[in-house]
Amino acid sequence: MINENQVVDYVCKYLEDNNYTVDEHRNTNEKGYDIVAFNENGKKLIIEAKGGTSSKPGTNRYGKDFNQKQVKTHVSVAIYAVGKVINFDPDCEVGIALPENDEHVRAMKKIQKVIDLLAIKVYWVSSNGEVTVE
Repeated sequence: MINENQVVDYVCKYLEDNNYTVDEHRNTNEKGYDIVAFNENGKKLIIEAKGGTSSKPGTNRYGKDFNQKQVKTHVSVAIYAVGKVINFDPDCEVGIALPENDEHVRAMKKIQKVIDLLAIKVYWVSSNGEVTVE
């Protein structure tokens, strides 16, 4: 189980290892895009990240997996965030970074056609930090 801050860190490392320059990355206490990066041709990529558990000690979900309803909400928020980017910056690539667990995979499969239609890259992050991209 990994939190949003870990997802952001792992995806930033993946991007840097794959010839992207990470311009901005934020943790859960900061506002703005979670990740802003540029490929070697200068094309901008904006990624909205979500975790599988709370990153904040003392919260009800700290150290516990988010439930199905929470995952659905997080995925919905991520889609909305990248939808705004597509609306205001149509030349920008967009992505969503998620923990690779059963609940997140199931939620994304239910909207796969929308993901494909909007050309949203999905960055799956395993608990050991490995990143795969769809």
